[in-house]
Amino acid sequence: QDCRGKGRVNKSNRIVVNVPAGIDDGQQLNMRGEGEQGVRGGPNGDLYIAIRVKPHKLFARKGYDLHLDMSIPVTIAALGGEIQVPTLKGSVRYTVPEGTQPNTTFRLREQGINRLNSNAKGDLLIHVNVDIPKKLTEEQKELMRRLAASLGDKVGEPKTAKKGIFGKGK
Repeated sequence: QDCRGKGRVNKSNRIVVNVPAGIDDGQQLNMRGEGEQGVRGGPNGDLYIAIRVKPHKLFARKGYDLHLDMSIPVTIAALGGEIQVPTLKGSVRYTVPEGTQPNTTFRLREQGINRLNSNAKGDLLIHVNVDIPKKLTEEQKELMRRLAASLGDKVGEPKTAKKGIFGKGK
C-alpha cells in the first residue's frame, strides 16, 4: 500500500562519507550501492557526491601546491632576517636572504596539500611583497638619504615650502 504498486518507497537515509585528504573542487566520490533501490527488486544504484572546496582566507590552491602572498619590511628584504610563515599546520620560521627583491617566490617543500592516495604533499609557495614605508620621520629620511648616497643613488632633494601660487615670492 505504501509503494502504490511500484515496489519501492521514498525515504531519507543518512550515511557517513569519508572524504580523502587532497580532494579538489569539482571532483566526485562514488558510493556503490548507496543510491536508489532498483526497479522490481533490482540492486541499489550508486550515489555520486560532487565536492565543493571552500576557498581559504590566506592560501590559494593550484593543484597540490598552496600559494601565499606575504608582505615583508624593506629592512628584512635588504638585510635578510627571519619571518614567521603561516602553514596549514601552524607557523614556521623562514630565513629571508639579504637582497630579496619584490615579487620573489620562496618554496617550502611538503607544506602543501596531500596528494590523493599518497603520503606525498605539494609545496607552499610564498610570493614576497616588499612593504615600503609611507611615512618616515626626519631622522629616518636622513638615514635613507645617507644610504642612497653611499650606494650612489640619486634621490630627490627635500621639498621646501613654496611661496605664492606659482612658487615665486611677491
